[in-house]
Amino acid sequence: MRGPSRSATSSQPPAPAAITANYYRHIYDATPEALFQFRRFATNVWNIDDTDRNDAEIALAGIEALEAWTREIGAHRTLSELGLKADQIDEVTATIACLPSGFKQLTSDDVAAILRESMEE
Repeated sequence: MRGPSRSATSSQPPAPAAITANYYRHIYDATPEALFQFRRFATNVWNIDDTDRNDAEIALAGIEALEAWTREIGAHRTLSELGLKADQIDEVTATIACLPSGFKQLTSDDVAAILRESMEE
C-alpha cells in the first residue's frame, strides 16, 4: 500500500491518527473544492481506482485507505486507546476553539461528534 513512510510519522503526536479519518468524513464533501481535493488525495496518494465510481465514492475510498495504512503502521486508532474516556469529551470539546478555516467551519457539536466517533473502531 502506498503512503508516507513509517519514519515520517515517528515524531508526530499519536492523537491525529485516531481522529483524522473521522474528521475527513465530516469535511470531504463540504464544498466542491473539498470533494475535488479528497478525490485527488484518493487517486494520487492511495492509487484508488476511479472506474465506475463517483467523486464521493472515490474520496471515501481514499479515507478508508488512510485508515488501513494507520492500522498497518501500528498507529493508535482510537482515542480510548490513548486514554480518553467518553465522559471527558465535553470537557475536551470546551477547550477547542473552532476557527474559520479549511473546507468547513466546524462547530463545537461537530468536534464532539468527531471525538465520539473516534472513541472506538
